[in-house]
Amino acid sequence: MRGVSFEYRHKVDTPRWRETWDRCIEIGSWVPAFLWGVIFANLVRGVEISDMQYVGGLAAIFDPFALLGGLVTLSLFLTHGAVFLALKTAGDYQRRAMALAPRLAVPSALVTVVWAVWAQAAHARQGWTWGSWRSSSSRSPESS
Repeated sequence: MRGVSFEYRHKVDTPRWRETWDRCIEIGSWVPAFLWGVIFANLVRGVEISDMQYVGGLAAIFDPFALLGGLVTLSLFLTHGAVFLALKTAGDYQRRAMALAPRLAVPSALVTVVWAVWAQAAHARQGWTWGSWRSSSSRSPESS
């Protein structure tokens, strides 16, 4: 839908025509950004496969963990887009992007941290896996 929208947006010169195709561009941008996170969250959680076939249902794909994962990628992509526009444009677009980027960054970071902690708590098989913490007494003499 998104690719076709770019082509057809300029075919007819009426506001309604352009607005319709602009909405298609928006939908064609938001949906994949969201679904990337849903897919990634399902990969982190693990998908149920039997005989090389997915055996879970649609509800298993779109569970709360996966939906939050979709919100994470959507918010990160929005923040990245605002930062990119702030760096690569000038004038009014740059001012608007510079104002929007910090407002998107904080909620984006928060939702990302919530999802990451949830992923760690619910799906890590070896305890806390974000870092390697070793006390000084557990070091071998060779490492000193």
